[in-house]
Amino acid sequence: MSLTKVSYSMITGAPANILDYGAVGDGITNCSAAILAALQSGVQAVYVPLGTFAMTSNISATISTDVTFYGHGTIIYTGTTGNTDPLIAIETGNNTLTID
Repeated sequence: MSLTKVSYSMITGAPANILDYGAVGDGITNCSAAILAALQSGVQAVYVPLGTFAMTSNISATISTDVTFYGHGTIIYTGTTGNTDPLIAIETGNNTLTID
C-alpha cells in the first residue's frame, strides 16, 4: 500500500496554496517562482498560509480570471533596496491588483 500526499489543489475549485507550488515559509527561501506559479494556475483564489515567505524579485503576472489573494502569512521582499516597482502586479481584463 502506498500513500499519496493530498493537497487542496487536488480538489476542484479549491484555492491554490502556495505551499503546493514549492513555497517555504521560513523567511529566507526565495518563493517568487512558487507564488507566480500559484497565481498562474488558473484558480480563482490563492492562499498564503501562516509563515513568512521571502521574494527576491518582483513578479508580474497576466492571468485569465479574477483572483482573490488571501491568507494568514506574510510576504516579504528581500530584493534590491530602493526598488520602487510593485512587489506583485497582476493584470486580468480591466482589473489590476498591485501589492507594494
